Amino acid sequence: RAQEDDHHWTDIGHGVAAGQRLVRRGIRTVKVQVRGLGPGGMTPVKGRTVAGVNVVSITDHTLFPGLCPTQEDQEHLRLLW
Repeated sequence: RAQEDDHHWTDIGHGVAAGQRLVRRGIRTVKVQVRGLGPGGMTPVKGRTVAGVNVVSITDHTLFPGLCPTQEDQEHLRLLW
């Protein structure tokens, strides 16, 4: 259990570091895309808000293997068009 808590705070720490880099570069407002809206994807977003970055929207950008064709399928579809 303690090890899981360490990962949680580490993710927030990475989010804070990324947020501070954005603030140093003058970026204050962002739109965030995460892969999966679970706790592992949301803690870095929380870190960015702690750093002072305004998160306008959070979009789930999860890939679904059944909906996204493979590279070979994409090439085949290009040949058909």
